[in-house]
Parts: sequence; C-alpha cells; structure tokens
Amino acid sequence: RAGQKKWGLEERAPRAPLEKTIVVYKFKGAGFARQQDARRALAAMIQHEREEAPVTYASSPLIFEAGDIGAVDQHKSIGSYNEAVKWQDENTVWQAHLKDILNSCDISPDDIQTTVAQTQ
Repeated sequence: RAGQKKWGLEERAPRAPLEKTIVVYKFKGAGFARQQDARRALAAMIQHEREEAPVTYASSPLIFEAGDIGAVDQHKSIGSYNEAVKWQDENTVWQAHLKDILNSCDISPDDIQTTVAQTQ
C-alpha cells in the first residue's frame, strides 16, 4: 500500500547480543527409552553447570528434528567458552553426566557434533 513502510527481516527480528559465543552440541539419539535416559542426564548436567561452574553461561537442552538431542550454550566470549571447557574436562561430576549421555545414546565423544559461532 502506498505510504506504508515495508519492514525488512532485520528490522523485525530481535537481534542477538553482540559478540557472544554460541555453541551448539548435537548427540545422535538412541531409541526412545534410552533417549529419555540421555535427556535426564543432559538436564542433570546443565543443572550441575548452573550450580558449580566457575564461569557463568546459559545452557538449554535441544531436540533436533530427527530426534537427536543436544544443547545450545551462550558465553560472554570465546575466552569464557574456553574456561568452561577446561572446567568440564576437569570436573568429575560433569564427566559422569557426559558418560551417562554417551552410554544412553551408544556413542563416543567423537560422535558429538559441536558448532562454535560468534554473534557480530
């Protein structure tokens, strides 16, 4: 219509916070019963991160369209992400949750797809 402004997608969509590091993890899912075990272990892992990690970051569980599970994390910076990974590698409780997820999905750590991106 004449006189109406057309809004581009970039004008309508909310913007992601600038210079955040976003990490997406994807675990190949198993059958439904075992996937439920993996989801419980993932929820426990995220809760443990919230309570114990020395670095603050947001983490949310995901379910992908093919039924795979995973998580998306948001860090303040790549440095914050690296600190979180170091803590995860050294934390025995976090590692136990990861082992439960891997066993439930019948996969190895090499089967985890990890994508790291930075908002601009």
